[in-house]
Amino acid sequence: MAQKILGVEMSGKNIVIAIAFMVATYLAIRVVGMFALVLTSGFLGFVVSAVVGFLLFAAYMRGR
Repeated sequence: MAQKILGVEMSGKNIVIAIAFMVATYLAIRVVGMFALVLTSGFLGFVVSAVVGFLLFAAYMRGR
């Protein structure tokens, strides 16, 4: 029987799955960060901020 850590059996298959999850999480964070940088810088950032602000205002007014 394989050793268990935090109730998870540490077999070769589970270790590979854990590494895949770590890599996927890292890539997702990098992609979100890249989009956040693009969407918040320069004139495009101003336009995106204005649109999001307007949408939030419209949702608030509709909810009142």
